[in-house]
Amino acid sequence: MTIYYIIFLIAFFLCFFDFVPYKLLKTIVYFLFTGSLIYFVGNRPVGVDNDSPMYERMFYAFSKADYDEIIEGGAGFVEPGYTILNKILSIFGGDFSTLLIVMAFLTGFLNYYYFKKKSVYPFLSILIYLSFFFLYRDFTQIRYALCCTLSFWCVGYFINKEYVKSIMLFVLAVSFHNSAFILLPVLPFINLIKNRYLYILLPIPCFVLGYLINFFPLLLKFGFTNDHMSIYLKEDGSGGLAVSLIGYFLLIIYILIDYISKEKVSGNKEMFFYFRMIGISVALNFLFIQSAIFQRFTLLLFQFSVLLIPYLVNQSLRFSRKKEIFFIFYFFLAIFFTWYGMRMIDEKLIRPY
Repeated sequence: MTIYYIIFLIAFFLCFFDFVPYKLLKTIVYFLFTGSLIYFVGNRPVGVDNDSPMYERMFYAFSKADYDEIIEGGAGFVEPGYTILNKILSIFGGDFSTLLIVMAFLTGFLNYYYFKKKSVYPFLSILIYLSFFFLYRDFTQIRYALCCTLSFWCVGYFINKEYVKSIMLFVLAVSFHNSAFILLPVLPFINLIKNRYLYILLPIPCFVLGYLINFFPLLLKFGFTNDHMSIYLKEDGSGGLAVSLIGYFLLIIYILIDYISKEKVSGNKEMFFYFRMIGISVALNFLFIQSAIFQRFTLLLFQFSVLLIPYLVNQSLRFSRKKEIFFIFYFFLAIFFTWYGMRMIDEKLIRPY
């Protein structure tokens, strides 16, 4: 398991490059490291993660299936975008290893390029992503991983009112995993409701209701999810409590900085949108705290913390009389995320490479 610890340690030490003034050097180091991550994920042996044996069986089943079966979604619960990709790769002589490489490249490149483009501290964004998502998403839940990556770009275009591009990416995201459907109600709601205090108050009643009532069986009963989802009915969702608490703490920090600062952080349209995304994520995670599977939807929204956290760290520089104090604060957070990510290294989730 040593290699996984090494990855987190390298990501931690590379955070120093967030403060290197030479743009070309930073860019080279950034893409060398992220390229290594993509290579590492794409070339993993089958069985390192929990789901690759199942996906290997699917690949060879889809390669023999006719196009009607492929479009219908293969096994009945696998989205057509993923099954079509399997079929295309098999037609051109690819095998399951080819599929893993392609999925790793699409997920990794689109993720890391988006972080480089949008984050004020891209190396910190990588570390946060590794800590929260990398091991269970990029390694195991490969359909969901690509769906979430496409959702980054979908939301980015939506914020900038490039709605045609946003819709195209939404359709593509849904074709790989249905968790992207959460964007349908959330994006219009967030675009319409901009009261920042609502987003910090909403999680409170959601937590009370979620603790008292398990809403997931109700969704099944009224047909809002498919029958396949019933296999997750008995899974405990309390594992998402830590993420929800971190998210809620992030909301409080945002509100405090916005209240104290003369230049309102809510004036940054994109980051204010991410703040509201995380607010909805925390509220929904509390509301479905008894249902682990619903975290697929809420974590798709929570992933925007990868961009919001570095922005808030940068804004805190205004309140530091000495830069040394700011650097201590920055690297304290980096240490926390490194520790948090290392806690995810467990043979129940990932095996020795």
